[in-house]
Amino acid sequence: MSVWLLLPILAFFGAPFAISGFRRSWRSVGLILIVLALYTAYVWLRPAPTLVAETDRIGGAAWTMIVTSFFLITSMSFFGGVALSFVHHRK
Repeated sequence: MSVWLLLPILAFFGAPFAISGFRRSWRSVGLILIVLALYTAYVWLRPAPTLVAETDRIGGAAWTMIVTSFFLITSMSFFGGVALSFVHHRK
């Protein structure tokens, strides 16, 4: 049930990327996705401190998953918009 509550929030953040993909505006979205991909890689490759509380580790893992999910959703939205643009253009 909690997943259904997150879908409108994720759709809200992914909608500008889907619209940009549909209009094929590559430069600004490409720059945003590259920066977001680099930050996602930084978050994943950053070593976790050894002497931290368990709640801090859970919070760090949650932040990693939030950043990764946001990157995947925005990328899928953009490329979905590009795919819809190609389908719409052929008609």
